[in-house]
Order: sequence, then C-alpha cells, then structure tokens
Amino acid sequence: MRPGETLRSERVIEQAGPMSVAYLRYWYEWYKKAARDALIPAEIRSEWVEFLEHVNKLQTPGGPAAISSCTTVTARIRSRPSGASSRRT
Repeated sequence: MRPGETLRSERVIEQAGPMSVAYLRYWYEWYKKAARDALIPAEIRSEWVEFLEHVNKLQTPGGPAAISSCTTVTARIRSRPSGASSRRT
C-alpha cells in the first residue's frame, strides 16, 4: 500500500478486492470443514465476521453452504467511508 492508504482506499480495493473475496471464499470452505476459524488473520477479523453475517443471511436453495457469489461483500466494503469500522453497534 502507498503511504496514507488503508484497506478501504479505492485504489487498494480495485487492486486487491477480487483476490480478497477469493480468500474469504477459501477460508469459508475451510471453516465449514474444520468448524473453527483459527486460520483467519487477526488483521481482517472484522471483515471475516461481516462476511459470515452476510453468508448466513443468504437465502439460497442450499442455504449458506450454497454460496455462488461473494461480490456483494466487496461492494459493501467499498461503500463504507475510509476508516469506517465494519462492526455494527
């Protein structure tokens, strides 16, 4: 990242967003099999929690296990102001 950029900076999202979603999806598959989330780095724990909340709200024929797209999470993260917390109060 460049000086002054955060994970919410537009350029960072444009460059790393798709790969970040791929990682979330990988970690989710691992989480389903292992039934624990120790693999999730502490630095992105709040995004992980947000991702799980999003997945659990999905209304798909196979339930949360039938995720077909995670792009909504990236769009929601992008729409937050820079520096905004992903934690809901």
